[in-house]
Amino acid sequence: MSEKCCMSAAAIAWCIPSPRFKDEAVHVATVERVLKRKRTFGHVRDNLHAPRARLMSLEHWLIVAEVVKKKPFLYLCEIAAAVDERCGKLYAMNIISKELRRHQYSRKEMRRQARQRNNYKRYLYHKEVAEYMEHPSQLCFADEVGQDGRGSQRRRGWGPKGEDIVITEYLNRGVHISVLALYGYEGFLAFDWKEGGYDGGAFLSAVELTICPHLQRYVKGHPKPNSIFIIDNCPAHKKYEKELRELVEGRRGAKLLFLAPYSPIDNPIEMAFNCFKACWRRHGMWLTALPMHDRIYFCITNCYIDPKAAAVHTYAACGYS
Repeated sequence: MSEKCCMSAAAIAWCIPSPRFKDEAVHVATVERVLKRKRTFGHVRDNLHAPRARLMSLEHWLIVAEVVKKKPFLYLCEIAAAVDERCGKLYAMNIISKELRRHQYSRKEMRRQARQRNNYKRYLYHKEVAEYMEHPSQLCFADEVGQDGRGSQRRRGWGPKGEDIVITEYLNRGVHISVLALYGYEGFLAFDWKEGGYDGGAFLSAVELTICPHLQRYVKGHPKPNSIFIIDNCPAHKKYEKELRELVEGRRGAKLLFLAPYSPIDNPIEMAFNCFKACWRRHGMWLTALPMHDRIYFCITNCYIDPKAAAVHTYAACGYS
């Protein structure tokens, strides 16, 4: 290309065929961009790409590392806010996450499985469920979960790979409460709570007052929601088994089934309680200002964005489909 060109960009574009579209010329903007590069650099070769800038400066990363070391339980948005408070720059959560993983940080959590679990008894349980169940909406599950002053403490935090995360704090359990909830194909249906734990009599009373109003009569060939009531083998559940069966099957006409021993994997409410506790931990800093019943109600109703869709997926994950 000559140093001086008397032709306009449109005229030049008309003379150059497009490499992408047959019987068309290149775009005028392309010619203008090439002419501008020629005037600026003296040639039209592609410039070497500049090295990619680091996601975060070393100074700011040291601040992130210090924040994570002191409070490894912080969420990404809270780490970004802490860095913004220290250095005046607000990073996006994805940049914080990339930097943490680039420096070999990860979030850790252990999983435990009971050695006492018996696969044959699980097979017998699923065989019994298959005998009665015609649609997953017939099944509803009840169980208890305990909460105390540690319920708002976050369990996971950021730390270097291969190293334990240790934080020093005063240990305070506070008041222990037990939450008894009923979980169905629509999500959480009802709950009851008390200080301390449920014994056989308290459980039977809670079933009568809180759970039974939601149970429907079981009719073969006409599946009704919440017509099969399932609980685990907790001693409090079996202490008054005869009275419980009379209450559920005699008065309400529903079916009462017991899970296989040590098989929370078959109980959808266990997964739902995980979300319940996660909601309590995330909002625990301000939930303490509410009465206990309101705290439980908030977490029960806000632990899922779409309770119906979540319950359907949870049932399917537990094998009820």
